[in-house]
Amino acid sequence: MALRCTSLWMLLLLTCLCSGLPVARGEGQHAGALMTASDGAGGIRLIWVAPDGLAPLAWRLEEESAGRTRVIEDRIPVPADTAGNRDAAQGELLRAGRVLATARLLGDWTLAQAQGVARELHDVPGGERRYRVVPLGADGAALGAAMRGRVVDSRKADPLPPPVQGLKIQAVRGGAELYWQPGQAPRVPPGVAWLVERDGTAVPGSPVLLGERWPAARRAYLDTGVVLETEVHYRVAAVDVFGRAGPWSEASAFIADIAARDPPRNLAAVVAGNDIRLRWAASANTFTSGYVLERSVLRGGPYEALTPRGLERTTTEFVDESATAGTWYFYRLRAMDPRGVLGEPSLPAAARVLPPDLPRPPALRAEVGTSQVTLRWEPLPGVAGYYLQRRPAGAAQWQLLNDPITAEPRYDDTGLPAGGRFEYRLVVVGYDSRESEPGAALSVVLPDTQPPAAPRIVAIEGSGGRARLRFMPAEPLAESARFLVLRGGAADDPGVVIGDPLPGTAREWTDDWVLAGESYWYRLVALDAAGNRSALSPAVSVRIGAGAVPAPAPPQARMVNEPIAGIELRFAPPPAGLAVLLQRREGDAGQWHTVAGPSSAQWLVDSEAPSGQLAYRLVYRARDGSEGSPSAVVNVSRP
Repeated sequence: MALRCTSLWMLLLLTCLCSGLPVARGEGQHAGALMTASDGAGGIRLIWVAPDGLAPLAWRLEEESAGRTRVIEDRIPVPADTAGNRDAAQGELLRAGRVLATARLLGDWTLAQAQGVARELHDVPGGERRYRVVPLGADGAALGAAMRGRVVDSRKADPLPPPVQGLKIQAVRGGAELYWQPGQAPRVPPGVAWLVERDGTAVPGSPVLLGERWPAARRAYLDTGVVLETEVHYRVAAVDVFGRAGPWSEASAFIADIAARDPPRNLAAVVAGNDIRLRWAASANTFTSGYVLERSVLRGGPYEALTPRGLERTTTEFVDESATAGTWYFYRLRAMDPRGVLGEPSLPAAARVLPPDLPRPPALRAEVGTSQVTLRWEPLPGVAGYYLQRRPAGAAQWQLLNDPITAEPRYDDTGLPAGGRFEYRLVVVGYDSRESEPGAALSVVLPDTQPPAAPRIVAIEGSGGRARLRFMPAEPLAESARFLVLRGGAADDPGVVIGDPLPGTAREWTDDWVLAGESYWYRLVALDAAGNRSALSPAVSVRIGAGAVPAPAPPQARMVNEPIAGIELRFAPPPAGLAVLLQRREGDAGQWHTVAGPSSAQWLVDSEAPSGQLAYRLVYRARDGSEGSPSAVVNVSRP
């Protein structure tokens, strides 16, 4: 064990640094460590590594004992070729390449001392003491906090690590997995490496470096060099940070060749007349002892063994002569190891022997109601039943209406929408569950008795002597083929239809047959393509405002003596809803005065006209009192 201890110093240090045994400052950062060991005969060894990011030029070794601190070695120099490259040599142990860099530095105990990271003390008096190392800069001042080791006694050898717990061996594909957990004991340093032996010989990679702890479900070691299909004995012992191994834990297991139970490849099923021929590729594994072929009528099983006594490993073909025509069969293959243990099944391969052709589906007849279609057909002999399929007219996808099949030559399809258009077809089903090609499609149109939804008036205004309506149909828009406009004189008056029906694309309408100052109530009705009429839309009222009053044509004027003397003026009648005003002006710059009106007359005589130069004009007035522009002026001279 003494020879092993010296050679393990470098491995154990790397284990501590890379496994997280020393306290870390953060992810990817190492806080440094000082490890001490007592051989119990006055000898103490120390080995340390600086924290990440710290590159001292030297170290000071100190001893704490009986409340006093003394300097053991005032200056342990760091060689010049590594002092300026600490990150590459020690400080980068948790990044790529750090293990190799540290291996070059700490390959053996002598090199570790030469590089200023280890010391061995001799003839140390007995008693508890603690050591610490202080990093120093160029001026000899401390660069950071000292690293302290644990308490040791040079006359008391450190206890061995406890035995590992829960040693378990499990055969896996290509080898054996070993599982264990570090042993726990009070005041005993934990193991940081583990010696693993198989049948008395160290396995490759032993001692195994795992860190201080790991999840119980994580594999501790994979032995790929084990001889398969044999009984194997393993033993494991923990090694502490001082290179000493604790008690051995032992376990034995039979390591089966898991790959011997791998399912054969390329299983294929081919119909050969009334039989089904199965073929596959033979296993190349010499530990495979044979195969078991299984069959089921369902892909998901249950499966039964067609070859319960198994088939030879070199067999690559089997003929199933018990297949029933028309039935789908699913086959899968399992391999056996030397002890007859079956492995996982292969992927299933399917085949069926085809029976005679089924007859063509009979023609369909339909009785159509408002929401139901009754379909009938002539029954066929020698069939299990029928599938009936339906799709909306013009659609691509067919929908199955009955599952399971129906044996009756009739089917009632209920709950259909009024005005629906559908296609139906039959599929014949045999007793072997085989299906015929679909029959000819039958088209069916249900009567449309469903009225469309009522439209709605979204805006209305009555300026300019007209009523203007904007409206929207109800969804779906395609249901409205035409619209009717109804006008009433009161809110409870349903009104009467005015004007011609509007097309389904119309969204506004203007009513010119209204009088300014009057109020009207409007409603709409939608008509679909079948002539079904919607309910009345809610009534919307509007008051008609006056439109733009036009300028009248000038009057015709002349002097008359009969029936009375005066100036006769004749003019065209005013438009509907307007009255005419006759205005007169005396002289060229006088004021205009209304001498007649408002009136709907077409002529009058101004018998009170004074002598002199006179001017006449006409003005139209609406019912709301608004007036338009005057007509052109007519001049008359009265003696």
